[in-house]
Amino acid sequence: MRWDCFETLVVDTVRQLYGQYQISTEQTSLSHDGGRDAESHHVLAIGLGEDLSVSVRVFLEVKKRATENVGKGDIGSHLIDAFANNVTKIIFVTNRDFSENLPLWIGEFCTPLNIQFSLINGNRLIQLLNSELGNPQVLDRTVDDQIIGKVTFSLSPTDALPSSAKCMVRPDRPVFAIIDVAIGEDVAPFYAKLSMRLIDEDAASIFGINDTQSQPILLSPGTRRRWVFSIWPGRAGHWNGCDFNIDQEGFPGPLRLSTINSFQVSEIGLQPMMVGGQKTAYKQLKSALNTWRNTGGSALRVLLSPGGLGKSFLIGCLRRDIQSWCIRTLMLDGEAIESDTALITASFTALFPFARNSFEPGLKPALLRWLECLDLSPQLRRLVADDLCDSGRLCADNYNPAIRAQLLAALLAEAGAARGLVFIFEDLHKAPPSVLSLLADTLRQLRSTGMGSIFLLLTSRPFSDSSTHDLARDWLKRLQKISALAEDALLHLSPLQDDEARQLLRSTVPTLSEAQTESILQQVGTSPFNLRETVLYLKLLGLLGYVGTGQIPVLLRPDKLNALLGHDGLKTTTQKRLQVFFKNQPSWLQRMVEAGACYGRQFPFRQTAAVALMPDSEDALDALDECARWSIVLPVPGCAELIEFDHDLVRAALLSGLAPPKHQRLASGLLTELEADAGALLLSSLAYQAGQAEKAFTFARTAAKAGSERGRPADALRANYIALLTLDPAWAGQNEGDDSWIDLAIQVATPARRDFDNWQVRDREALAILLDNLQSLGSVSSGSGRLSDAILSEARMVAERLQDHGSIAALMAMQGRMLFEQNDVAKALAHHEEAERIFNEQGLMRNIERAENLIRLAICLRQNGRTEDSLNALGQAISHRPKAAWSLLNKVRSNLGAIYLRSDWTVVRYHWERQFRSARVHGLLSRQAHALASLSFINLFDGRLAEGRRQAEESLLIARRHEMENTALRCDLNLSVAWLMEGNAEAALQCLGEAETIALRHNVGRRLWRVYANLATTWEILGDDAKAVAHDIQTLTCLDATNWEADRLARQGRELLALINLASRTQANPDTYGAALALMNPACRDELLLLAQNLEDGQATVLSPVNLKYRVPIYGRHRFLITE
Repeated sequence: MRWDCFETLVVDTVRQLYGQYQISTEQTSLSHDGGRDAESHHVLAIGLGEDLSVSVRVFLEVKKRATENVGKGDIGSHLIDAFANNVTKIIFVTNRDFSENLPLWIGEFCTPLNIQFSLINGNRLIQLLNSELGNPQVLDRTVDDQIIGKVTFSLSPTDALPSSAKCMVRPDRPVFAIIDVAIGEDVAPFYAKLSMRLIDEDAASIFGINDTQSQPILLSPGTRRRWVFSIWPGRAGHWNGCDFNIDQEGFPGPLRLSTINSFQVSEIGLQPMMVGGQKTAYKQLKSALNTWRNTGGSALRVLLSPGGLGKSFLIGCLRRDIQSWCIRTLMLDGEAIESDTALITASFTALFPFARNSFEPGLKPALLRWLECLDLSPQLRRLVADDLCDSGRLCADNYNPAIRAQLLAALLAEAGAARGLVFIFEDLHKAPPSVLSLLADTLRQLRSTGMGSIFLLLTSRPFSDSSTHDLARDWLKRLQKISALAEDALLHLSPLQDDEARQLLRSTVPTLSEAQTESILQQVGTSPFNLRETVLYLKLLGLLGYVGTGQIPVLLRPDKLNALLGHDGLKTTTQKRLQVFFKNQPSWLQRMVEAGACYGRQFPFRQTAAVALMPDSEDALDALDECARWSIVLPVPGCAELIEFDHDLVRAALLSGLAPPKHQRLASGLLTELEADAGALLLSSLAYQAGQAEKAFTFARTAAKAGSERGRPADALRANYIALLTLDPAWAGQNEGDDSWIDLAIQVATPARRDFDNWQVRDREALAILLDNLQSLGSVSSGSGRLSDAILSEARMVAERLQDHGSIAALMAMQGRMLFEQNDVAKALAHHEEAERIFNEQGLMRNIERAENLIRLAICLRQNGRTEDSLNALGQAISHRPKAAWSLLNKVRSNLGAIYLRSDWTVVRYHWERQFRSARVHGLLSRQAHALASLSFINLFDGRLAEGRRQAEESLLIARRHEMENTALRCDLNLSVAWLMEGNAEAALQCLGEAETIALRHNVGRRLWRVYANLATTWEILGDDAKAVAHDIQTLTCLDATNWEADRLARQGRELLALINLASRTQANPDTYGAALALMNPACRDELLLLAQNLEDGQATVLSPVNLKYRVPIYGRHRFLITE
């Protein structure tokens, strides 16, 4: 039979098979074979008629073979096309047969994605043909034992591993019932619906995932279909298939189901009820979610909560609501996401559950077609396709940081295209800055492109709970500021009041007397975590129990409770609860959990089990189940290899009670198990806990170097902290007790000190680390802060003790730079001159620190109008630069251009464009960002608005990715100007808010006055004169302009332009703005008013032509805009 005749015959047969549903057929080119296989043909798309309530898409792929069977390479690309086109079912037909392992591979690929599939070989095709030709005896239409399925309980909606092990569930998280149904080959097509309900309807809530319960499904011969239900248990204890009914509708025969496993719900400490701040935060978040459901787009909320206030319970209630709305949810934990690339990988795996090894090189064309639909750039499409087909996973570490946000935004948008996506990221304070930066960039990408419908909910400890120095704290503020929503994007979960805690405790144990309730609250406080721990402790002691089938615990032994309360027996409840629990458990279990505490909030099962010498037996698994039952540790959803502590405070209680020798033994065992594979930062932590100071130092310095090389200075600071601890804990004390720089396990560990025969060797190593930290902080910001000041002070003491004059001069230069950023140019100049004197006395030639100091000296000289001296200093910097110091040469070029800013922008542009080309050639990403910000500035005021905006946005992306806060501040200033020039004052206000945050945080006074000057103009445009006046006064204060004399005005640079704006506003509205101008010297005030009037009248002024470039028309008035 010719190919075209065979194809027509197959299409007609399938059409008749579905004939009772009035399915129309048409040939399409969706398979895109592109001539790869000459025997392949187009896909056939089949859709149901409009009279039915739902529609389906069926792909039919016909494969005619002469000698070979059809294998994975023949049909893999069609599966990708089916996924990309939201196909309901794909049918493969061949005249011969399919390879032996093909059905298993297709099942692994299609089942998690819920794509039905059928394989019709030659023999089966003959049966269908005979049936449709009037020989029904050939096709058996009976359905006994033809529809079978299995039920698996899992913590993940996509993971239905064939295991009989019990599933351990937290009360505030769901368990998923995954029902896989297979339809026999001899069953005619039918239209059916499956639903799940509880026998005891009050015991739990059940929701179908992705409309699982709400719509009937078209099923046909050979179909494999998955239904997924989310179960929110309302009681503790053991659950199995007998607790549920599976309702069938439309099935032509009995559905024979077998239940693979069961699940156990942990003991419930407190009644699931909301009180106080929980109820308020819940209402606010639910209202925000409802608004987002109606409006779509990208939304952001940040929930801040101290530990132990019931945040997890609140998030659980929200997740239950979201699932009841059939909205998809992605939930990740900051503890488990160690980098921005890990965030991309975890999101991809959760949102697109492709089976492992699903892809091969032959599938790249189909993958590229799908990725093109996601609007990814050609470069990114190729990278992703290469990764998936060559290594089977995303290797985002190889991606340019600038495109990672594009990829994550595209993945989220694709997942949220249908009904939206709620992305919950918990414990943001534990995530590294690179993760927070990626989240910020992703949200910007979503907002700027309008892709998808995403609600991003972030949770964290309050800012005050983190260090005053912690960089991660500042990223949270940035995330809140980029939200396009109202000012209520930042929510706080407040502690319980006494009466609220009393209500919660009494509803949990109604038989408690008022006196007992008061005594408990006096001993444990009002936090929900402490109350939960108290209830669980009393249950373990047998003082609370259940009567009959009730789920409310009853006080069984009031006498023993009174005895406990009489001698403060409930203080440190968690420690006591753990002691009671482990007393009746095998000794290895406590060792394993304590080893996990040394590792982190989440820890690997295999390695900790090996350290604890866990036996391989059913009893051991039962002991682990008991740990989960009593809310100590539980499996991590979707990751069978990891276990996590129920709460940070449980881990803290274990660590605080861990004896030093045992702590060291467990950490040493883990170090041995993990040394070959784990990262350097984790290994340095374990080595320090194990008392192995030399190893800890080596690993820490390796991690710090890697952090710096990857453009993550905050990671380098954290690693260096451990290195300093091994030298002298006093040198690590600049964090002032901050627990965000270092893990709790290190804080409670016995100090591990390296041994030195010579104190000078120790001090030199410490000085090198302190200098490294200052360089890292300089990458984050060029200004000053409490942490940088503390490190600088300590480093100078060490350098002076060592009489290391080269380091003293380098530190003097660093302090000069900080003073300059604080707008104290005179003191900065003195420090740089003193540093150069010391360098010269020491005869340090071709020294990088000396060359850097000379550049900073040149900048100060330029600011003082000493142009020739500045040029001479730059010439000396070139002569002292080491060979191939391209970054330093790049800085010289930048400052050569800056010298001509007040005279000739043609020369400026020449030097800055040359600087940019050099930075790009030599791969100097930070210098590229600097050059782009500089070029953006002059282009904005030189009639090249579009080019200036593009350069500022490109520079800002690099600056945020690599934590270059000073460059980010410059870009925010430039973008605010661009927005004002385009007439968008609201957007300018957002950029200026970010700029103000950075300038205040790092005490960058020389740019803070520029921010305030532009804020005053922006609020004037928006009609809020009160805020405009306030910012004008702040501008005067930053410039110390209230003390200026009139003859000084002619000598001022662009500071004068900000004051002319104030004078112009005063002339237009003297009653409002006159008070601000009145703060100045009267003669100076009069001169400013005259200048403003002359400009308004078009008369000549003392201002240079370059300064007049900054005066632009905005909303019908002329104002000076200030950037560099």
